[in-house]
Amino acid sequence: MRIALCIPHLPGIPKRDESYERLLADLVFDAPPDVCTLTDKEPNHVWAAKMRAWWLSTGADFCLTLQDDTLVSPSFWAELRAMLTHLPRGAALGLSSVHPMQTEIARQCLRWYATRAWLVGWAWGMWREDLVVYDAWCRGNPERVARTNEDSLVNEWLIESGRSAWHPVPTIADHDTSIASTYANDQHVHRRPLVTWRDVTADLTREEYWLPSGAAPPLLEMPLPRVCWFCRVGKPDFRSDQSGCLLCSLCVLKMVGQRMGLRLQGGG
Repeated sequence: MRIALCIPHLPGIPKRDESYERLLADLVFDAPPDVCTLTDKEPNHVWAAKMRAWWLSTGADFCLTLQDDTLVSPSFWAELRAMLTHLPRGAALGLSSVHPMQTEIARQCLRWYATRAWLVGWAWGMWREDLVVYDAWCRGNPERVARTNEDSLVNEWLIESGRSAWHPVPTIADHDTSIASTYANDQHVHRRPLVTWRDVTADLTREEYWLPSGAAPPLLEMPLPRVCWFCRVGKPDFRSDQSGCLLCSLCVLKMVGQRMGLRLQGGG
């Protein structure tokens, strides 16, 4: 399997330069993929178009991007190849894997979950066949491309084309959030995965490990970070340290009441 890796890197920022060098050092190329680094400071949609063009020019089977503030597993390439034996054509790979319910997926010993969108830009990829379709869609929608970030654009395409993103649990990539975001996303609710290679002792290079339990992974809805996840209306007053789940007071009272055999009236 031939893999093409593109690394967007903004040079001249000391912490980003250090992180980029660390990423290169950590990517021990047991079977060297094609590698390209984009360093020009230009609008998001411009470098994203260059990334798609370079990917296609390589003829690679799978096209991957890791941004310069990504942290990777010591056995990244072997684990990625094991993963990809189970990733179907038509599904993108979301290595960022930041959905807050991934802890529950891990508890159930499931290896994947899927989302209709929620592919986050610092670590993702797709098969060449899908990239060809996606690139044609981008060229047919120049106005949308020009006003949308590269990962949001992929998510729009996934939704419109009926595709999904598959996210591994654990993931083999992490996000160094000690480095300031270049897109002012430092206060974003979901910036790091909750379950990574550090949290398991299994051999993630085994293809059998990544076998989905069923025809497809569970499809998770997008949590709404500023409202209660249960009633989707109330203002959140509580947040789970384990899952990041946000709950309003009324829903918490209802859950407590149900455990105590009580019935509470009210909306939500």
